[in-house]
Amino acid sequence: MSREPFPKTGLVKLGAILQFLSISKTMWYEGVKSGRYPKTIKLGPRTSCWRAEAVWELVDNPPADFTPAPLPTRRKKVRG
Repeated sequence: MSREPFPKTGLVKLGAILQFLSISKTMWYEGVKSGRYPKTIKLGPRTSCWRAEAVWELVDNPPADFTPAPLPTRRKKVRG
């Protein structure tokens, strides 16, 4: 599975943000609700997105309690 680079501009969907920041959906929505993370842009009744610029601003100037999870590491298979 290849990771596409996170865009600098435009609108991004939740899946791309979660993968980029390595945080859970619950943590993201709690941050949005509390105002720590960027506001949602509704494109339709079941479609939400965020401005990529706002996500980059979050990365450049994170709140004090912003602690994304470390990226998972791959374990090497031991052949016996």
